[in-house]
Amino acid sequence: MSKRSKKSIEEKLDTVLSHLEKGKSLGQLSRRFDVAMQSLEKWTRCHQSDGIDVLVESHTWKKYTSELKKSAVEDNLLNRDFTATAPNQKWCTDVTFMTYGLGSKAYLSAIKDLYDVSIVAYHISQLTIIHWSWQH
Repeated sequence: MSKRSKKSIEEKLDTVLSHLEKGKSLGQLSRRFDVAMQSLEKWTRCHQSDGIDVLVESHTWKKYTSELKKSAVEDNLLNRDFTATAPNQKWCTDVTFMTYGLGSKAYLSAIKDLYDVSIVAYHISQLTIIHWSWQH
């Protein structure tokens, strides 16, 4: 589920001010505006400590065109045939992340040879961008 709020900054501010200035309960406002009570509590707490600016989305949300989505996907060369009859015929890769410590993330990218399911190469990074460097 998306963490993006469906409410505009004006709607958020109106809701927060209805609670703070008009004394309306968060339960009433939650039902009236169809917003989770936890969200209203967070909006109110953040507005009291940091003002109106915290009600703005923390980042912009982009809508991608279908052409851009299609250009980002490679052709399905394997056609779901994940078997190989010799080494280095077919490789596959994936990127996954692990959370550690106090919210830090490590990204693991591995390349696997489908012949013997061995890991050909891997890279661990704190960035999502993986730069592969081949050494022979």
